[in-house]
Order: sequence, then C-alpha cells, then structure tokens
Amino acid sequence: MDHMACFQHTVKKPASMMVWGCISTYGMGDFHICEGTINAEEYIQVLEQHMVPSRIHIFQERSRLFQQDNVKPHSACMTT
Repeated sequence: MDHMACFQHTVKKPASMMVWGCISTYGMGDFHICEGTINAEEYIQVLEQHMVPSRIHIFQERSRLFQQDNVKPHSACMTT
C-alpha cells in the first residue's frame, strides 16, 4: 500500500499580494501593487503618490469619503 497517497500537501503560508486602489461612482483612480508588506511611512507615500492625484482627477471639487480597512499601517498615529 502506498502510504504517501494518504497525505495531502498544503501550503502553510500561501503567496499574497498587497494592492492599493481607488474607485467611485465617478470613475476609477490609480491602482498600485505594493512590494511585500508596508509600514505606516510607506503607506503615507502610497497615499501621496496615488490617492492625491486620483482624488483630484476623479472628484475634482465634489465631496468624497476616504475609507480604509483598519490594518496597522492604515491606522497608525502618523497616518490618522
């Protein structure tokens, strides 16, 4: 009997990807793929480089609401 057939191989930590994107009823903004994990300082850079231009392009002078998913880099003191 082949005992190896009784085992199922699993991946303990599957590959993941972090992205930042912006979308609204007025249109789509930037989409940015982040390399690896990011900290609060890197998150601020992503916002400055991608959110600000997207906000201007999409919303112009219209009202807007910024939402984030409350992970540590998004909710660190320096980002709030």
